[in-house]
Amino acid sequence: MLRIAHISDLHFIHADIEEDTSSYVQTFSKLAYAIGNTLGPEVVADGHNENKLEALKNIFALLKPNIIVVTGDVTNYGDSNSFELAVARVKELQEIAGAKHVFCIPGNHDSLTERVAVLRRKGWLKRGGIKILSIFNPTAARLRKFSLDSKVKGLLKEGGGLPLLSTYQRFCVPDFGEVDPSKPIFVDAGWGEVAFFLFNSTNDPEFMANEGSIGAHQYNLLNRCLEDPAQAERIDSAVRIALLHHHPLNNPDIDAGRIDRFYNEMTDGSRFLEYLGRRKFHFILHGHQHREYMWEFSPGLRPHISAAGSALAGENLSHGSFNVIDLVTPFDAVYHRFDYKSTGFAEVTWAERALRVHSLEGIRVGEPEEDRAVQSLVAGRREGFDDKHQYELLDYEVTISPAQMYMAKYRRKGVVVGTTKSYGVNFVVTGNPPMRVEDMDVKATDGAENELFVDCLYNRGTQKVFRIAHPVPLEPGKEFDLTLAFKWQSSDAFPNYHDAVNLMYFLHPVAGFSYRVRLPWKAAQFDVTAYALRKTNPELAAREYRQNDDGTYEYLFKIASPSPLAHLIFFGPTLPH
Repeated sequence: MLRIAHISDLHFIHADIEEDTSSYVQTFSKLAYAIGNTLGPEVVADGHNENKLEALKNIFALLKPNIIVVTGDVTNYGDSNSFELAVARVKELQEIAGAKHVFCIPGNHDSLTERVAVLRRKGWLKRGGIKILSIFNPTAARLRKFSLDSKVKGLLKEGGGLPLLSTYQRFCVPDFGEVDPSKPIFVDAGWGEVAFFLFNSTNDPEFMANEGSIGAHQYNLLNRCLEDPAQAERIDSAVRIALLHHHPLNNPDIDAGRIDRFYNEMTDGSRFLEYLGRRKFHFILHGHQHREYMWEFSPGLRPHISAAGSALAGENLSHGSFNVIDLVTPFDAVYHRFDYKSTGFAEVTWAERALRVHSLEGIRVGEPEEDRAVQSLVAGRREGFDDKHQYELLDYEVTISPAQMYMAKYRRKGVVVGTTKSYGVNFVVTGNPPMRVEDMDVKATDGAENELFVDCLYNRGTQKVFRIAHPVPLEPGKEFDLTLAFKWQSSDAFPNYHDAVNLMYFLHPVAGFSYRVRLPWKAAQFDVTAYALRKTNPELAAREYRQNDDGTYEYLFKIASPSPLAHLIFFGPTLPH
């Protein structure tokens, strides 16, 4: 499982800017915000809040995202001092989280200093307009003083790169990725790759650049990438995520007034959605509006669209939000939302959503029966997704009787991790033909053979989800050792010729996986194959076979640090197709 923390609109401001702003500017700034928030869209862009930053550090230390995505407005004014502060703070977040990557794209606020510098160089009329605007606009008021930064003037003369974003390029690109959709950044998720495409949507020529657009140049860059035969197969098998700042279209379901809902959406937003939809992108992540949501423009036909609220901006406690997307498998993801309160960031549990990513129909590994078996194996149950436990050992023992009775003991040993207590451990069990729970002789024990309470969370004929409850909820850091025992009666029509274990459910790496099966027949083939979008052969740390005195046959394999893939184990008396 790959965890992506999606933060946006951080609006970092260096302390020197606020300290050097005169009192009359502060007065007019407050008045302008009051008038704007009363008559027009609500404005929340008054710089980052240190309390929210500390709370974000605390929650990232617990969530441990693998990737941090920042979708624009890294700074409030786009000045050098604020960028230097922002990069240092984001790197600190990365270190606290232990994240492997940070990806970032610019927002309209990240170009403001350079935009004012350009306007001031266009003559006295433009300078006068900025001066008048600064009386009523708090952003322009602060930028009047800092727009003539000598470093900015020099960079403007150099030109090239992103328009009016030279300061952003200087500070952010070296650490957080080049903003070029023709150069996707691939990240290994264990079960496959995730491709991040970085877009610059701050192409509005107006002062505040509120209206975003992608523009023909970036479409051409993306076409060049997607049509490159050397990359086509790799991109097609990856989970594809587009990053930009502005909202392509406003979500009509957000909790906001009419004006705020339709505030400055992208001029080519509908074209952008159609374009990415036809190219089967899976996610679009953006910010700008300070309104958090997850939706599909057209269910099943368009990407999932995730908007992050402003994680840090403003003193108002009702503003402060970020999203987490858990890519559990190439086929399933879970969306989480975290809101800021006086006690820190906490998950909004009702906002959690399960999302479909790649289609299961794309799995073709052999004969139709094998395809269906693997599709069933990798089709994740939400109850099985596990980010609260880190497993030292998965130890599965299976016995199959001559009458095709499957008898199992699934052991999990590990430690509780994450942000909250663990109330138990979930097991997803699948079999055929359908079986009643009452007939399965389900039993749960701990490492000392004490019997534990076990509950069935999900009960369908061919699939069950069982939870072994801890006697007392376990705090993060506490160890556990649990075993689930059960039976499943198969038949000659559905013989027990293979077994399956899906390790894609787990966020944290599994240290060791051991599987032993006792059979009434000699296996024609004993193999383990790992699946996601493709089939691979895992490296076995041990492989054993023996014939017992009672005429049964035992087969064992062990995998050290197994990949987070679905593992299919063959041991039938006949060879698989």
